[in-house]
Amino acid sequence: MKTSISITCAALLVAAAGGCPRCSSGAGGTPAATQAAATAVDAARPKWPTAVAPPPIPSGPLAAADTASCDSSESLLKRLACLASLAQHQSDPRYCDLVGELAKQAGAKEPEIVRSGTATNACYRSVALRRDDPQLCNRISDPSMAGSCLSYFAMKRGDPEVCAQGGGEAMATCFLNEAARTRDPSLCLRAGKFQADCERRLGPVAP
Repeated sequence: MKTSISITCAALLVAAAGGCPRCSSGAGGTPAATQAAATAVDAARPKWPTAVAPPPIPSGPLAAADTASCDSSESLLKRLACLASLAQHQSDPRYCDLVGELAKQAGAKEPEIVRSGTATNACYRSVALRRDDPQLCNRISDPSMAGSCLSYFAMKRGDPEVCAQGGGEAMATCFLNEAARTRDPSLCLRAGKFQADCERRLGPVAP
């Protein structure tokens, strides 16, 4: 994110050395000048927009009428696709819950995408993006996919702390991805079991 704010000589020196020596323009190092310079530095930092909280997820089971259009299909795969489509268009993860329940009934003849749970996870990810809600990434059972979901929001918001909304391997995956994206080795310290791999890519954090 670029900023067009101009930073004064005093502000630059405060940022670099923590003080405000006399600049070539004649600005002194008085406490008032130091405070003004520090304020200018803060103003120059990129400001990321505050995320708007998504609407609450509806509670309770879905009514039979809500899923009637999907129940008419004899093909399990088509029923799953229908429910996933409803989940996305209505921004309602409860339809993804149904996708998961149906996927458990899949026999050996059904595609791997159904039997492995990938279809269910893809449904949750789709709704998470639709609702702009990183918390829904936590419903994804595959840690790598959940981490990738969190990484999307961290990148979109310009805030690696979004990764902390996940847990375990998903959170570690997100911090690994963010460290690579931002080239910030300090994030490797939060990459869990991926820390060593992260530091091999970016180098260890300077002492």
